[in-house]
Amino acid sequence: MQKFWSNAAPYLKAFLKWVICSAAVGAAAGTVGSVFCILINQSSQFFMEHNWMIWLLPVGGVCIVLFYRWCKKSHDNGTDTVIFSVRRTDRIPTVMVPLIFVSTLITRAFGGSVGTEGAAIQLGGGLASSLGRLFHMGAKEKKIMIMCGISAGFAAVVGTPVTAIVLALELVGVGVVYYSAILPCALSSVVGFMIASAFHIDFPRYTLKDVPGLGPVSILQIAVLAALCGLVSILFCIALRKSKQFYEHVFPGKISRVIVGGLIIVGLTYLVGNNLYNGDSIGLIGAAVKGTSAPQDFLWKIAFTSLTISAGFKGGEIVPTFVVGATFGSFAGNLLGLSPSMGAGVGLVAVFCGAVNCPLTAFVLGLEVFGSGAGLFFLLACAVSYVFSGYYGLYPSQKIWFDKVRAAFIGRNAE
Repeated sequence: MQKFWSNAAPYLKAFLKWVICSAAVGAAAGTVGSVFCILINQSSQFFMEHNWMIWLLPVGGVCIVLFYRWCKKSHDNGTDTVIFSVRRTDRIPTVMVPLIFVSTLITRAFGGSVGTEGAAIQLGGGLASSLGRLFHMGAKEKKIMIMCGISAGFAAVVGTPVTAIVLALELVGVGVVYYSAILPCALSSVVGFMIASAFHIDFPRYTLKDVPGLGPVSILQIAVLAALCGLVSILFCIALRKSKQFYEHVFPGKISRVIVGGLIIVGLTYLVGNNLYNGDSIGLIGAAVKGTSAPQDFLWKIAFTSLTISAGFKGGEIVPTFVVGATFGSFAGNLLGLSPSMGAGVGLVAVFCGAVNCPLTAFVLGLEVFGSGAGLFFLLACAVSYVFSGYYGLYPSQKIWFDKVRAAFIGRNAE
């Protein structure tokens, strides 16, 4: 018995340590993320009721640049910083939390086309990194703490706790899963989601209609749609890269860049004649599921989001990716003989998978958002999109360790 307890004691000690630490991360990220969500929703609603505020977007952009300059931090810090910090076990500056909090609020309040989940990952990662230093953790433990922050932040803001767990495990290194972080990430995600639920944060869920039976025709339809979605994810990633290169080449100054970028979004908003593509455009997902979205919606959302983020405004790319996938899937799925509803669900999952190179995360996301009725199709779509998206990704710091079609180690960053 004494030998048993001597062997079990280190594991019990580690278990209790991670219960306390991950719960602390979940509580911190869940609380900050919930307040962030409430403020984002209020600012977005205010913008929709006062569309003239789009003219203040360039001014908001200048404030963001000056805010980062005043805090003496690189304006390019973002989700890539969190990913890089996990890989290199670097600390994330504490000031990053208020920076991304305020700058994302400014972007959304004035109509920038961004989501909130990127800010959630950065908020959670920054808070977790600070707690890791407070608890005097070692380098490897800090790595797991940041992963806990990713889980808690994503769960609190996006409302998909299981997806948040898998995302933290998959996002940093494609082909390598950090199983030692499963327990801490699970605990932090659950705590963060519980706190967000206590704040009565509304998380949309959708019901897919006309899910086809499993057969050769439906499998072929889903496979073709998923392959197209993989290509759309490449288009989105290229648009982000090229628009950033354009801004940096033509407008080397950050202030001039963000002013011009803001004016471009103003012009595009008046060109399309509505505010469908400002903010996160999450309403377009519901329209896609109902089959009422327009064929060009996905192209407009790609344009608005890439031009907003590349100019220097802050926010996330993942929710816009959901919108791009759902609207494209509804349109393309209908052409392939699928219902617009089914096409939207598969499109959302497949484009997200291709953009972040996380097939298991995308599969679980489909189950949490749409239910398990189309589970096998989601799994097939993720597998196909993962291959067809190549080595592109939203985050250049993401490391792809293994080839997508061959049993070979490559160790390259996403393009």
